[in-house]
Amino acid sequence: MINYIGYNFILPCFGNNSAQSAVLNKAETVDFLFLDDIGAENVKAGTGWLQTIAFDLFNTRINAKKPTIYSSNYRISTLMANCNYEERTAHRIKGSCLFERQLDCENMRDLVRKQNEKKILKFITGDI
Repeated sequence: MINYIGYNFILPCFGNNSAQSAVLNKAETVDFLFLDDIGAENVKAGTGWLQTIAFDLFNTRINAKKPTIYSSNYRISTLMANCNYEERTAHRIKGSCLFERQLDCENMRDLVRKQNEKKILKFITGDI
């Protein structure tokens, strides 16, 4: 998600500080923020500007007591051990988590793939 914000909203505004600030300000001040797939992004790529964006976003929201929900394929302990974030940013994520809930369910992509396989098999066998 941080990659998405960085590359799709911030990078196109490069050189336009007011546009960059507007995008970050919205993410920092929105009443409720959901960040999907934390830990999947490569925030260490490039010059580290995504590290700065991530830290500033998390830190600002925590200080303002704005709720943020994170989803991840990692448990918090695994995220801390293997994440791409700088230590101070990773500690902000961990420190802002009031609880962790692991969902014991099948991966959505696997479910969709299985459904598509069944549809294709029905099509091939003429059982439509």
